[in-house]
Amino acid sequence: MSLPYRTGSVFAETVRLFRRQQVAYKRNLVRRALENYLAYTTQQFQSIYVVALGANAGQLGVANGLGGIVGSVISLGGGWTANKRGTKVVFMFGTILMTSSALIFALASNWWACIPAIVLITCSYYGVDSTICPMICGSCLKTEERATGMQTCDALSAIPRLAAPLVAAFLIMKFGGLSASGIRPIFCLQFIGCCFLAVFVWKMCRDPVTTQGFMKDSHGFFYGVRDIFGRAKKLKAWMMYQSLNDLPYYANPVFWPLYARSMKGANETTIGYMAALMALVPLFLAIPVGRLADSIGRKWIIAAATVLFGFSVLGFITATSQSELLISAFFQGLLQTMVVVRSTMNTERVPTAFLGTWLGISTGFRALVGMTLSPILFGLIWEFIGPSYVYIFMFLLVTFSLAILVTIPDARKDVNSKREASGLGLMSTRM
Repeated sequence: MSLPYRTGSVFAETVRLFRRQQVAYKRNLVRRALENYLAYTTQQFQSIYVVALGANAGQLGVANGLGGIVGSVISLGGGWTANKRGTKVVFMFGTILMTSSALIFALASNWWACIPAIVLITCSYYGVDSTICPMICGSCLKTEERATGMQTCDALSAIPRLAAPLVAAFLIMKFGGLSASGIRPIFCLQFIGCCFLAVFVWKMCRDPVTTQGFMKDSHGFFYGVRDIFGRAKKLKAWMMYQSLNDLPYYANPVFWPLYARSMKGANETTIGYMAALMALVPLFLAIPVGRLADSIGRKWIIAAATVLFGFSVLGFITATSQSELLISAFFQGLLQTMVVVRSTMNTERVPTAFLGTWLGISTGFRALVGMTLSPILFGLIWEFIGPSYVYIFMFLLVTFSLAILVTIPDARKDVNSKREASGLGLMSTRM
């Protein structure tokens, strides 16, 4: 069978998968694509902007850690609220937070004024979106196609991420370069875009529907927490693995632009291309990786991507030219591919009825470690030990997390139907 034929077959099957999904899945994909464009217009320049306004790496880490504390609280209640009131309401709340953040960044005159903006954007993108977005795929997709479906959503919604940093780099170059005055206008444009996104979310987004009707949970929040952890001991190991893996995942967006700029001499164009390349990997590999994860298992794909990401981190430290920085950025994009497969595996830990509560717990706990501890820890390492040690420690963390991953059971075909039939009691035997 020829490569063009196989490629065409994969593409046709992906189109069929997309067409048979609910309206909630399709419109959430559009929402996420718009959000990605707006977020990645500023994300890779945010830390440089805050430092240009007077902060150092340690203060930058503390500010992001504060955002993690608030974001963890938001995510804990966000999943449960989505189960009770629907996902659309929570997405709207997250969009309002993102809009407010862009406005505060645009008006900030010193780095202290950026702290509430950092808190708000962290709550929006990580506290809300990372918790609620998997609920859509977890509820709409069948188990045997869930990894493929989630990777399809991630790949298609990642397309705007290719253009966003390049457009931003062009605008920054026109407005004066990597200075506070040169970066500020892109936050103004982000604010305008977020206003349009809020209208789209309110008018177009829909809640997912299951065979039992609208996906609402009648359980109280604390009842759900007790029931989940009382019957599923392996969840603790799974949460530990995710937390260790999240330390580099949440720290990297904060520190890689600063490291590239201050230690490697990268300009706005190089940083823009690096961000685009990081988005390129999920775009091209998401669907094949999703299909492979559905056929051979989630955790082996996660392990392979984690190893390659570890080597890319070492390449980032040793890079001596702009081209080597771009190669490292390309392979760092594997982290996002791994995270989507891991998110698939995460939605399979509990029955669908408890999905919102579980995702709130999971994301909240990870936020305390990843979003709170991670930027503070790596900021202190940067200031008191050295910038390169930030990435050496990242390499050690992802290596250690692999040892825990080996102990985690995989969930693949036909698990969901069995799980729904026997409820949480099944988890004590399979996990």
